[in-house]
Amino acid sequence: MFDPDEDDGCLGTLALTRLLVRHLAVPIIATDGIMDGAGIASGSRGRPPGHCVHCLPGIVAAKAAREFGYGAQWAGQGAPLARALPAAERVRVLARELREAI
Repeated sequence: MFDPDEDDGCLGTLALTRLLVRHLAVPIIATDGIMDGAGIASGSRGRPPGHCVHCLPGIVAAKAAREFGYGAQWAGQGAPLARALPAAERVRVLARELREAI
């Protein structure tokens, strides 16, 4: 939900990302629910995926208040697709999957 005072179409990340990419000529930043190379390919359409920042204000405020127990720690519907890999291996796997998907 982007604006709690507006109607929310309940679009998932991939559907929303694909709609935004289709209609905008700026980089689209999304990660929630994008768990593999096929997810990157279906959402990015050649634009660089990045990190979601909608939780940043809360994290910054918590840090300023010296509350270090706060953070965005949820995975959503893509959680079953998560894989426990070291970061370097995860990047290699995602790059290979992306090449295979496009």
